Amino acid sequence: MLTQDKTKWSYLAGFLDGEGNISIWRTEYERNNGFTRPGGYGHFGVRLSIVNTDIRVMNWLMEHFGGVFLMRDRRNINPIHKPSYVWRPKGKANLAKILLGVMPYLLLKKEQAIIALDFIRIEGQNPGERLKQMEKIQLLNKKCTSPTTNTLSDSEEESKIESDLIGDDESAPLVTADA
Repeated sequence: MLTQDKTKWSYLAGFLDGEGNISIWRTEYERNNGFTRPGGYGHFGVRLSIVNTDIRVMNWLMEHFGGVFLMRDRRNINPIHKPSYVWRPKGKANLAKILLGVMPYLLLKKEQAIIALDFIRIEGQNPGERLKQMEKIQLLNKKCTSPTTNTLSDSEEESKIESDLIGDDESAPLVTADA
């Protein structure tokens, strides 16, 4: 079911970088009369998903990479929201193949993909190693601070005025003979 076309793999990588998520999750199970032992009994898993509001994206993903998708309709929370669709590969073997297939094309989520592959390859239950991989990917997925900009900070004496920021120095579109 997985495509051999490299352009489709690169397109999938673009969707994954832009509208996707690679994460490791953990579920703790109840033991003995509803008591859950902290840091103990549980199940780990890897999840790769792509979210989009266009059903054509889901159909394309299903056609070329298989998997499953579901619809999330949040219009009852906010009527301006469109229904969205969530696609996921099905099965650990397919997940590994997809991660390997997109790896050369990933720009933003390559580290997460490497960690997810390492997680999939852990032998046995090994909760300590799985927890370590989960913490690594969570740190990468954590929302980071705003990027630095090339504008002056508040502590500097000089300040930019509007004409310096959006003045007459803007260039016109460039047309070349090759275009």
